[in-house]
Parts: sequence; structure tokens; C-alpha cells
Amino acid sequence: MKYMTFPSSCAFAGVANLLAFAGVDASDREIALGMGLPYLFAKSEQGGYLSGPMMQTGELFDLFLRPRGFRLAEQRAEPSAVPDLLARHTPAMVGLRLDADRKHAVIYTGRDGDGRCRFLNNKREDAPEPDRFLFTEEELLARLDAPTTVGWLEAAPCADVSLLPYLNGSVQVFQEMRSELLAFCGAAHTWAELRQARDPLFRPLLLDGVSMANLLGESALEDALRTLQSALLAALRRGQAVTAGELLPVPELEEAMEVYFRLLVEKREALQRGA
Repeated sequence: MKYMTFPSSCAFAGVANLLAFAGVDASDREIALGMGLPYLFAKSEQGGYLSGPMMQTGELFDLFLRPRGFRLAEQRAEPSAVPDLLARHTPAMVGLRLDADRKHAVIYTGRDGDGRCRFLNNKREDAPEPDRFLFTEEELLARLDAPTTVGWLEAAPCADVSLLPYLNGSVQVFQEMRSELLAFCGAAHTWAELRQARDPLFRPLLLDGVSMANLLGESALEDALRTLQSALLAALRRGQAVTAGELLPVPELEEAMEVYFRLLVEKREALQRGA
């Protein structure tokens, strides 16, 4: 069984477990680095920003999978169609609502003798959660979003997929995110506005960006982002409005963003040279 080794990496551990069923040994970290995850930034459909483990589409996983002769096939379906879809593509990955606030990627592996659905839990090795779940079909349906995406591995011709087009987009998105972050931190905000901005604006850099810097071995950047993360979380815990410039130390934020931006630019230049 393959486990999560960095925050929110359940889908990446899930792809590692799907590969293990196909006889291929890979970890979530190897998959993340192999697809260039620390260099990927995008806009969400809701207008916020995404990075790190939130970048988990089949198209992006194929950056790692296609050179190895696989692709991640995906199909969106209403909950009532999911049991049949899982049965036809076992093993398959699906996101379940394990509780009201958490959606978690698990691997469907079939049914037991009583007809219950078996799932491999993509978790941290030391987590107290079980390695496997058993749900009746009714329990499964109650944990599905509408619609839900189901993913499974398919054999595909080996092919290199260039990271460069995605990186060009990431550079542009990062610049937009940097401008929006600085503008936000330079103005006064209510606590409700801070809370609303946490995931769409701050998470990509100050939460997921910390683990991405760790994946790259950029310890100084990781420490700088972690310090800024602590300041943000402290402000959220206080539950109070902030005045202009009070939320985060802007010079330190600017410096950390410049360091990260240079990593993106240097990676793009290396790819353009064919390195």
C-alpha cells in the first residue's frame, strides 16, 4: 500500500496505489515531482487560485503517467451511476465525503461477500484511520458529490508530455496572484473577508506552497512561507478585523513571492533550453 507523505496528497497517493495494482512502484512524492507539481499554478472555476495538491486532474497526472505507458481516464457521473462505473473499472479512484467538511480520495477494490463496497484508504502511514473502508451501497451514495468524478488507469502509448505550456500558464497566473495578494494585504479587511480569502487567495502560496517548497528541497523558502503562514493563521484565529498593512509583513511576503517566482522562471528557461 502507498501512503500520503505530504499534506493533502490523497489523490497522489491514490494514483500511486492504482499504479501499484498495475505492478508499477511509485510514491506520491515521485508522482508530484515527476509531473512538475511545485511549478503548477492555475485559476479555479470560481476565480480563485490553485496550486500543489489541488492540481489533480487527469490531464496533469498524465505528465507523469504518459511516459510510463498509462493515462488517467476520468468520467463524471451522478451518484446513482457511480457503483456501476466503479465495478466496470476496478480498481478506481473516487472522492468520498468521510465527514461534513472533508472530501477524501479512496480506491475502490471490489465488493466483499456481503455485497459491501471495499475501499483502500489513501492515508498517512501513521494516521489512526483504518487502511480500508467497507460501505454498503447506500452508505457509498450518501458520501458522493453530485456529480462525482471517477478515475482509473488505462494503458496508453508511451509519450513525453511537455510541462512547458503548463508552466507558461503558471507564470502568468502566479503574477496575477502576487498582485492580488499584495493588494489584499495593503487594505483593511473584516474578519469575514479574511476567512473568505483564505482558500482561494492565500492557500496556494502560504499553505500548499509550503509543502511544494519542501518537495523541491528549498528549505529557506519553506521556512519563509511557514512564517507567513503562521501570521495568517494567527490573524484568522483572532477573529478580528485588520487595518491596512496589519495582516502580514509585506516586505517578507514580497521577498518570498519573488523567490518562488524565480523558481518558476528558471524552470521554464531550463525547459526552453531542452535541459
